[in-house]
Amino acid sequence: MGSTPPGLIKSRLSIVLVLALSALPFVAATVAYKMGWRPQGSINHGSLLERARPLKNLSFKDNRGRPVSLKDLRGKWSMVYVATGKCGKSCQDSLYKMRQVRLTQGKHMKRIQNVYIYSMQGKPGSAIIKNFKFRYWSADRRTARLVKKQFQLPKESGSLSGGKARIYMVDPIGNFFMYYQEDADPTGMRKDLERLLKISKIG
Repeated sequence: MGSTPPGLIKSRLSIVLVLALSALPFVAATVAYKMGWRPQGSINHGSLLERARPLKNLSFKDNRGRPVSLKDLRGKWSMVYVATGKCGKSCQDSLYKMRQVRLTQGKHMKRIQNVYIYSMQGKPGSAIIKNFKFRYWSADRRTARLVKKQFQLPKESGSLSGGKARIYMVDPIGNFFMYYQEDADPTGMRKDLERLLKISKIG
């Protein structure tokens, strides 16, 4: 076999160099992201989990007594509120934000669902059900404990049982990936959701 012509070698080296230079920004961005750097202007208003958490299926009953489960979250972007007690002011403030943020999405509103999960202590009154057109799911004592565990947050964020009126975001595949604190700015929530719906082809 003859030797490779110098011109061909030079051509191949040029292609390799171009590919390497093209990949460099992506490699650098990946390394920077893993080291904790975030570009200004691209930070979510909600708190992202380090890794999206697939939710294990649990069974509930809706407010008409029909069986439902966490699998029913799939197919849409879900804002989930888990009531750990009676729905007081902070709870109702969170429900109001969820309702309004969904309404502001216009033609994409149907891609979003609001879900209120409660045990007997957090059973919503008729006024709440009337004012907030959510999906209401009741959990028995055992299921309520498992729900809390699935939405448990990192230690530095506090625990679900701490009484915080948090809103949990679940993607259309059934992954819990982001949450909002009780003092979350609804404008920021709206912007996050708009961005998700714009770039995502699912849900």
